[in-house]
Amino acid sequence: MVTLAKLDCIPFTEYIPNKCWKQANSDSDPTSTLWVTLPTCTEIPKVVVINKSEVMELFFTKLGSTIRIKDNCICYHRSNLIGKKNLQA
Repeated sequence: MVTLAKLDCIPFTEYIPNKCWKQANSDSDPTSTLWVTLPTCTEIPKVVVINKSEVMELFFTKLGSTIRIKDNCICYHRSNLIGKKNLQA
């Protein structure tokens, strides 16, 4: 795991956010993609992260969570992460 400016980052080959996320305009970094949670979502915001043969599911708080995609890493604030589950590849 890498830490980038107070963010935890996990490398990936593919990531799949559930329907609780919306892509937003990246505020200060045009080389990254920003995703924000939708306040109207009734499910827990989740992202499946695939890195070679590893697959994990990340669970986030419903309000105010963001993830940033940069350089094949998914970065998030640790305080917004409420759970992590390893899945079978």
